[in-house]
Amino acid sequence: MVVTDTNGCEGISATANVTVHPVPYPTVSSDGPLEFCEGGSLELTASQGFSSYSWSNMSTDESIDVTQSGTYTVTVTNQYLCYGTSNDVEVSVLPVTTGTISSTGDTLSVNPPGSNYQWSLNGLPIPGAVNETYVAESSGAYTVEYVGDNGCPTESYILE
Repeated sequence: MVVTDTNGCEGISATANVTVHPVPYPTVSSDGPLEFCEGGSLELTASQGFSSYSWSNMSTDESIDVTQSGTYTVTVTNQYLCYGTSNDVEVSVLPVTTGTISSTGDTLSVNPPGSNYQWSLNGLPIPGAVNETYVAESSGAYTVEYVGDNGCPTESYILE
């Protein structure tokens, strides 16, 4: 480039080479659904090839194990010290509810209702006892395992 100063003197500037490095755009993948039941976990993994990783939960690993609901992001730095942040990843952990067994005479029922029932007596599954209600044939400690309305396994109190 030719430049002229106020005295009319011309000069040629030195050539400057400028390199613009791209901003990194990390992606996040998961090893399962972003909605899961309490007691479970999910692994979130950032795309590979960056110099450093910084997750919104303060982890600096390429992958994190998630056990709580929340919004997760990862900020990465590449070899040119450029950084970029992933899109938000929304994780929902569904609660495991506890059912309450009640009895009307010898008929046992559980609330809240659900599906896929298995009644047990003294810790042992009762064959064929797979309905919302069960007619007790003997005394003992009754429990029922079933799937709650949110799709999560449900526990019950013991009814003796």
